[in-house]
Amino acid sequence: MKQFLLFGGIIVVYITSRILYLKDLPVFVDEAIYARWAQAGYFDAGARLVSLADGKPPLFAWLSSLLLQFIANPVAAVRLVSIMSGFLTMIGLFFLTRELYRSTSAGLVSMILFLLFPLSLLYTRFGLMDSLVAACGIWSIYFQIRLVRNPSLGTALVLALVWGAGLLTKTSASIYLCLSPFTFFLLYKHEKLAGLEKTVGYFILAALLACMYYSVILLSPDASYIHDKNTLFLYSFTDVMKQGFFPVFIPNTILLTRWLFSYASVFFIILLTFSLLNKKHLKENLYLCVWFIVPFIGFAVFGKSLSTRYLYPVVLPLIPVASYCIARGKNKYISVLSALMILQYVYVSGSIVYDLPHAKIPSEDLFQYANGWPSGYGVKEMVTFFSENADKGAITIVAEGTFGSLPKTIAELYFFQHPNVEILSLDTIPSEIPGYIRDRLPSRRVYLVTNVDQQKISWPEVVLEKELRKGDGEYYLRIYKLEIEDMTGIQ
Repeated sequence: MKQFLLFGGIIVVYITSRILYLKDLPVFVDEAIYARWAQAGYFDAGARLVSLADGKPPLFAWLSSLLLQFIANPVAAVRLVSIMSGFLTMIGLFFLTRELYRSTSAGLVSMILFLLFPLSLLYTRFGLMDSLVAACGIWSIYFQIRLVRNPSLGTALVLALVWGAGLLTKTSASIYLCLSPFTFFLLYKHEKLAGLEKTVGYFILAALLACMYYSVILLSPDASYIHDKNTLFLYSFTDVMKQGFFPVFIPNTILLTRWLFSYASVFFIILLTFSLLNKKHLKENLYLCVWFIVPFIGFAVFGKSLSTRYLYPVVLPLIPVASYCIARGKNKYISVLSALMILQYVYVSGSIVYDLPHAKIPSEDLFQYANGWPSGYGVKEMVTFFSENADKGAITIVAEGTFGSLPKTIAELYFFQHPNVEILSLDTIPSEIPGYIRDRLPSRRVYLVTNVDQQKISWPEVVLEKELRKGDGEYYLRIYKLEIEDMTGIQ
């Protein structure tokens, strides 16, 4: 009964922690793009594969589109998908830990660690694909273990669905298929060799079905862009051979390790070490470590542009390893380490929720999500400003940047159906006002929004209306107005 109450309490705290001050969380540029895809798919069935044009599989946008039936705000919809994915991840960690270690207590500890883990808090609040990838990954590992221990067609079919969902979320989820042979090597009982052929057959069936589900993207001529997008973030084997192994591997390893220690803490790493020294569950511990080590090395070798987003799904299989150590450990040192780790998690996670611009997280993430140009601070004020002006008459919003720019994406999200709003874009800010923008005057009020370019516009015809700071950084979202009085000599 106590365990059941604890299970329910963890769920309540999870939901509360993920929605607390969620409205105050600035819109990250990528989640704005995903929200726009979801919105486009909701209003136009022909746009339900639009994410492929940017090299991204469509499942996350599809799920967000479904929620738009009940939630009017597209950003809230993508964040809700992320929160629900995090919930599935937490429940999956419970079942995975209990299945491997035959310990309900260890499963509950896994839930608590995930609940407090700063990296999970960050990526289950932002509407990003990685939360859904993590959920697919944890459940993939769980069903692989079940399929090896108790082979059945039903388990194979569920595993196929999980694999397929992962592939349709992000192609990096293919790692969960590629590493499935380790499930045999480390967990298969030698005395059950008689049933090996059937088990292998189920795995092959699951993989084939997953690939069949993924093949739905071939309905779009943009499917090939997925490979093109991957090349922006990963080196090919040929690239690594040309420039050498160590020039990429060493700096990437240092960067990933720094992020790991920053989010997971040194106490977590020590608890992992203690757990690995326990011979009772050595195979299980090694098995889960494989799910971390192989992708970690892969990112270190082939990573061209790394982010903590890539680390998030990869580090989660280590949580059951540390949880088992905490649950079984009666050693006072383990208790002290566990308490220190939890205190650090609470401190860092609290800073993320209550003061993101000054959160105790890596500088790269502070730039991305709070203090740099990708951050959405100033977006609320921008939407309010244009809503008020659009109610007074026709306006034109000229956004800096084309595909994927924060100002243009936000303008499209909130004003694409507004009868008084026209949305234009400039790839770069020219030295003079383009003629087609001048032509909007005097019949419409014209505004220019800049976000990445931090040089103040020097056009004599514009007046700075708003300068909105990004968190605690040196970046600003600026709104300018073209003054008709200064244009009379041109019109």
